[in-house]
Amino acid sequence: MLAALLVAHSTAETTERTVGAWLPIETDNYQAINAQLQNTTGWGGILDVVQLAGCGWEVNPNTTAMTVNQTLFESPHCQGIIKTLRTQNIDVHMWVGNVPNQANSDPSTLVSSTLALLQQDEYAFVKGIHFDDEKECAPRATLTNFTSWINYLNTYSNALHKVDVHVSVAVQALFGIEDAPYVHNSPCAVAPWKYKTDSQVIELMSTMTVDRFLEMDTYYFTMARYLNALDWYVDSVPQSKLGVAVANLDVNPSLKNKPDEYLARMYALHKSDANWFNLFDMPIDVEWLEHAKRWKNKCAGCPSLACYDLDVKCDAVVKMEL
Repeated sequence: MLAALLVAHSTAETTERTVGAWLPIETDNYQAINAQLQNTTGWGGILDVVQLAGCGWEVNPNTTAMTVNQTLFESPHCQGIIKTLRTQNIDVHMWVGNVPNQANSDPSTLVSSTLALLQQDEYAFVKGIHFDDEKECAPRATLTNFTSWINYLNTYSNALHKVDVHVSVAVQALFGIEDAPYVHNSPCAVAPWKYKTDSQVIELMSTMTVDRFLEMDTYYFTMARYLNALDWYVDSVPQSKLGVAVANLDVNPSLKNKPDEYLARMYALHKSDANWFNLFDMPIDVEWLEHAKRWKNKCAGCPSLACYDLDVKCDAVVKMEL
């Protein structure tokens, strides 16, 4: 037993950690986000990947084809932020919104149109596709719909993996998906502990070929809700498929002027098996900065007994590849 625990501990300690952020670029926020990215002692030196919205990538609701609005893609703020991201060696995943239900039964058009775009030279920088499909508070709300949804995403992911492109999805309230008649947003109708998670949901996630589920249930609410959600996702989603997310104060104002709450949430993340941390959204609140540095680097460079004391300087370089 002791040997098994030591092996598990060693594996957790050596797993690379990834920090990502949702980046909804607009004319009004371009300067602030660009400044954060260019600061290599700040977020520009920590982020590995962004999910980029505002550059025109979307699914046509009538044809299910992936399309690009060239006016948005060629806009100065979109091209400017892409240039900065590439200069900073930060991977770009294109953030796409809702996908129509007909793609569940026949994803072929979505697959072929995405591959056709990725083959074009102007999109050669794209390293991933990220879906933020919130027609329902949890993916398609029922077990039947979730099953067809994840099966289409597996087909899509398998195709994109052949061209070395990552697929991720923003998700929440997966614990509330039940084998029951459809009711809009039913997985969010009551408190999480009032649901009995269907074992088939867990099984489908254990075998999915989607690269990451970026869960949003740790955005909100109290410290207790955060801890309960973190435990559930760590226990229910394979480590290699899970991303844990937090949000700025405009989404979770309960954190205002509570530095110990930031610390407690990040301490729990440190002690979990999660290896992907995502932030909603850029520009990111400064309160998360030092915590993200230390989580990513596993407190390398911190004096003994100082990992969680932000008044003590840690000297490790965060983003070694730069």
